[in-house]
Amino acid sequence: MFSWKKWRSAAIALVAAFSVLVATEAPALASSVPGESGTWQVEHVNGRQVLYATGTIAEARNNGRLLRVWRANDNTGYLWAAWDNSGQAYRLDGAASWASPTITPWGNNGFAIVHTGTDGRIYWATYNDQLQWSGWHAINGQTTQLTAPPSVTQVGAGSQQLYMVYRSGSDFGMWGSFFDGTYWQNAQNLGGSTYQWPAVTWNQSTHRLYAVHTGTDDQVYMQWQEYGGTWHGWFSVGGYINGATAIAATSTGNMQVAGRDGSNHIWYREFNPYGYPLRDWSYETASGYQAYMRAAWPVFLSVAGSVIYTILTENTGHIGYYKQSYNGN
Repeated sequence: MFSWKKWRSAAIALVAAFSVLVATEAPALASSVPGESGTWQVEHVNGRQVLYATGTIAEARNNGRLLRVWRANDNTGYLWAAWDNSGQAYRLDGAASWASPTITPWGNNGFAIVHTGTDGRIYWATYNDQLQWSGWHAINGQTTQLTAPPSVTQVGAGSQQLYMVYRSGSDFGMWGSFFDGTYWQNAQNLGGSTYQWPAVTWNQSTHRLYAVHTGTDDQVYMQWQEYGGTWHGWFSVGGYINGATAIAATSTGNMQVAGRDGSNHIWYREFNPYGYPLRDWSYETASGYQAYMRAAWPVFLSVAGSVIYTILTENTGHIGYYKQSYNGN
C-alpha cells in the first residue's frame, strides 16, 4: 500500500462541454431530484457556436476558471479544449484517442487532463497554477482498453494529489493509482469486474474516495476508501445501467450517481457522505428529451460547490448539453 501525504482542504470539481454551429435549447424536463433544473442548455464554443463531440464531454472548474475537454466529432480521434463557457476551441496537440478524455482541478488554479492513447497507455498533462502547459506524459505501467477512458479526481481542494481509476488493459478487472504530487504510485487492484470502466470522486466531508462501476449484471456497484486507507469492497446500489456510471460529490458531502439505461434514458441516485442512499433511482422524463436528446455516450457529472451538473452528448447530432441535476440537499 502506498503512503499518502496529509491532505489540505477538500475537493471541489465541476464540469460542462464541445465544437461548432447553433442549436435550440431542449424543452423543459420534469424535476424529480431536489434542486434539479427543468431545462437543458446547449454547450457553446467560439462565442455562440454549438459544441459537437464524439463521446463524453468533460469539464472542471478551479478558482473561477472553467476548462472543457472533448474528442473531435470526426474520425481523427483528436482532443480539443476550450476555456470558460463559450471560449475559443483549440486542439490539444500530441494527443489522439478512441476514448473520451477527462479532467480535474489540479493545485489552486490548474487542471490535470487524462486520456487513453491509441496505444492503450494512459497519458496525462497539466496546466499548473500559472496555466503553463506541461505536455503529455505516459503514466508508467498503466494501460487500459482502447475505448475505455480513465477517471481521475483531485484529492483535496488546492492539492496536487490525484487518484485515478481505470479498467484493466487485458481483462474486465479494475485498477486505481495515486499521484502523490510528484510520482504516480503502483496500481492497486480494486476487485470486481466490468464490461465498461469505473469512475471515482473525492468526498471532502468524510475524506473518502468513492468509486462506482456498472457490473457485468448491469447493476451499479460502489466502494470507498478512507484517506490513506484501503478499499472496502464493492456493494450493490441497484439500478440497471447500460454503459459506464458517473459519480460526483458536492461541497455538502452528498453525492450523485448517474448512468444510461438500454433506451439511453438517464437515471440518477443520490447518496449521503457515507454512501447511504438518500432516495431511490429517478430518471429524466420529458417527451422532447426522449424523442431526440437521449445520451449517446455515458454522461459526465460536474460539480460547482453544492451543485452538480449533468453533461451529455445527444445521440442524433452529437450536440453537447448540460443541466443542473442536483443541488446537494
